[in-house]
Amino acid sequence: MGISNFKTFLLNTADYRRYIREAEYGPLSDSVWLESISPTAKAKNIKAPLLLIHGSNDPRVPISEARQIFHAVRNNGGIADTLFFTNEGHGTANKENTIAEYTRMSEFFDKYLK
Repeated sequence: MGISNFKTFLLNTADYRRYIREAEYGPLSDSVWLESISPTAKAKNIKAPLLLIHGSNDPRVPISEARQIFHAVRNNGGIADTLFFTNEGHGTANKENTIAEYTRMSEFFDKYLK
């Protein structure tokens, strides 16, 4: 999963990463800009079903980002589902989790793409 709200991402990311990311996205002090470019601000426009897969121990993007876009899409009447792994970081490395991830994606695609 990626960033869903640039302001909360910068607030919740590690200090050493914040400096690098502010150079990319804009400074935390410009919260109006950060909110305006955030996917959560455009969640009402997401019409396709969304499957969010995220590791709880992700050092790059906090899991709170996945939770935010999930709630934003659902609160706007959209379809969103989650698969969170408590023992993963940024991507799946555990074989059992990888199998669960691809199984869930296949089921999700089977349900929404037919």
